[in-house]
Amino acid sequence: MEALFQPRVQEYIVSTGLRESPVAQALREYTLTHVDQSQMLSHPEQMQFVAWILRLMKAERVIEVGVYTGYGTLVIAEALPLYGRVIACDKNDRWPNQGKPYWQQA
Repeated sequence: MEALFQPRVQEYIVSTGLRESPVAQALREYTLTHVDQSQMLSHPEQMQFVAWILRLMKAERVIEVGVYTGYGTLVIAEALPLYGRVIACDKNDRWPNQGKPYWQQA
């Protein structure tokens, strides 16, 4: 995963400001180390921003198109209220199936 900022700035942002659940962090780390094409993984700071926007909007339903291993899907689901719903669409189940155990754990 390519950094969005200069390495020192990126390190500072992640070390001081990143708030991701242990399950989301585990899925992100699994994807980076065990799944091919990990460049498709959403950056955690981007997903933290998306989660903040969803909370601000008081979103209850989200459709995600293009799931990969579902890291973004998991972060989105965690940002919704308990009765919220995420519909996740991908062209096949190759990568989403790798993330589903993390979804179930969350």
